[in-house]
Amino acid sequence: MRLFIRQLRPALLVAIVASVIFGLAYPLVVTAIGQVAFNDKADGSLIEVDGVVVGSELLGQTFNSPTYFQSRPSAAGAGYDGSASSGSNLGPTNPDFLASIEERVAAYREANGLSNDVAVPVDAVTASGSGLDPAISVANARLQANRVAAERGLDVDAVLTLIDDNTTDRTLVVLGEPAYYTRFGFRPASAFGLSDEYGGGNAFQAKELAAKRLPTGAGLVRYATEFGSLG
Repeated sequence: MRLFIRQLRPALLVAIVASVIFGLAYPLVVTAIGQVAFNDKADGSLIEVDGVVVGSELLGQTFNSPTYFQSRPSAAGAGYDGSASSGSNLGPTNPDFLASIEERVAAYREANGLSNDVAVPVDAVTASGSGLDPAISVANARLQANRVAAERGLDVDAVLTLIDDNTTDRTLVVLGEPAYYTRFGFRPASAFGLSDEYGGGNAFQAKELAAKRLPTGAGLVRYATEFGSLG
């Protein structure tokens, strides 16, 4: 019995100390660091209007009014339900999935006054894996521009400018044969003020996936350490 008690005491002590450190101290320290250094992100990147929280930058919402850009479809609960994050789990050949795509394509074209030969962006008619993705593609936004402009009494060019101003930077860089990559719209990265640590010269190329989104004089592009071991 005494042996059991001697063995039990250190075990209980370790359990108590570990609980205090990892169950109390560590969470409090991490929470404090998050609140001090990343307050906005730690609280969920919330969006406020007139002091009222109306959403999060990380979560999409359903917009049915024609005055707003329409979000992509959502399979999360009744739509963008944060407590039921999920995709549809339907395969690309599932009859129900294909039928829903056809319905969404038709509805999208009708809502935006598009002819039947206009290609509809895939994100406009399919849900994201989480069902909560807040982003839509540039192509999707531009096809909705005419409708939004008409509903709000704005000039279409003004709406397109707003789309460009709120487009997240997207750029590809490659280190390869210029004669090959220029066929796909790449050009020397030096034109953007970019350089690489391997001295690639004209072989180091860049392409903007959204027009005028890469600032000039952007600086040095560094590769992962593993890249250097490939040669």
